[in-house]
Amino acid sequence: MMERAIRSVNLVVFLSCLAFLSPSRADGGTETCQASKEKQLLEEMIRTQLKVEAMLQEIRKTEEHVISVLEYRKQDVQKSLEDLQEDQANQKIEIDNLKTENAGLQEKIQALKQSTNPVPVVFFVARGTYSSSIKHGQTLVFPVILNNKGSGFNNETGVFTAPVSGLYQFSVHLCIWVGQYVRIDIVSENDVIMKTRLTDEDSAYHSCNAVSGLALLKRGNKVWVKSPSSSDGNNLWVNTPSIWNTFTGLLINESD
Repeated sequence: MMERAIRSVNLVVFLSCLAFLSPSRADGGTETCQASKEKQLLEEMIRTQLKVEAMLQEIRKTEEHVISVLEYRKQDVQKSLEDLQEDQANQKIEIDNLKTENAGLQEKIQALKQSTNPVPVVFFVARGTYSSSIKHGQTLVFPVILNNKGSGFNNETGVFTAPVSGLYQFSVHLCIWVGQYVRIDIVSENDVIMKTRLTDEDSAYHSCNAVSGLALLKRGNKVWVKSPSSSDGNNLWVNTPSIWNTFTGLLINESD
């Protein structure tokens, strides 16, 4: 483009010089020099103009590139912002769901606490007997109370009265005199919970035995120990520090 413009200027100057060199002009040489200077000035102006246009074109290209990069960055930032907002929305939904689940669990726990009452502590341990001779059909009385949580055992009658309804376990531990026997029944409201025959067939040592049974009792039901039959005379080993004859009971689980 620049070379084309310069050639056009040269052509104009050349034609002007021919006109000034004609015989009709006496001052042709002076005008030719002036035209040459104007030619140089015009060429310089054209070069400057072209340089300015080139610079402007480069600036426009740079501006377009910068605008393109900024637009890409803007879209990228916008996409990242949208992704972040979506993640925040999803997290909020998850948090709300967890809060709802937690509230439901708290309600279930509270309902479970309200519906599940702790098992009351009910048990007794009594020892000793009034006599070393157990008679036929006799109810055994254990006068010494070691524990009586729930106050269900009566050490004067030997009878336990259930303070609450539930499943109970009862045990009887007796030491039999040498060569004697005792039949034992654990009775609840005239129903036998457990029965056994305790005996010592040795000739020198007294033996101790235990029997236990389970009973599902209503509140107010009674349990005691009786002997349907036994050998005559002294058949129970008592009044010694080395052994205890005992009757025990324990509430395993409460029921309606």
